[in-house]
Amino acid sequence: MAADYNAAFVYNLDVHPHYWGTLCARKLITAMLKRAKSDRCQYAVVDGRPSSYCGTDWEKVAQNPTVRAAIDRYLSGGDFPTDSELTRDPTLGFYRLVCMSNKVPERRFLWIIPNFLPEDKATNGLRVIGCVELRKA
Repeated sequence: MAADYNAAFVYNLDVHPHYWGTLCARKLITAMLKRAKSDRCQYAVVDGRPSSYCGTDWEKVAQNPTVRAAIDRYLSGGDFPTDSELTRDPTLGFYRLVCMSNKVPERRFLWIIPNFLPEDKATNGLRVIGCVELRKA
């Protein structure tokens, strides 16, 4: 951990399937955000994988045409997807609920990074990055 850090990162959160549908992940993230705020972090950055972009049998997530079309539109030079479009993905919806629950400009999805992790077939390698200004959270 850096000595004088000002940001916390929520990423690579993997919950064993036995605990899917429980409060395990929510409690972990909530505790992390509380700690980050008490450590005077200014930001929390969320790295979400849109698993419904292609869908995945293992995670039992179907492809969501709305999510895919919104991301494809943006990657082709169009408008950035709305929260309503992105949160139709279960992972992004979860992060929005837990980390970015208030609908104010300081809590939003900001970037879509193509080819971030090409091995992730469910997302086609994509990541969606969000930010929370903790001093306003």
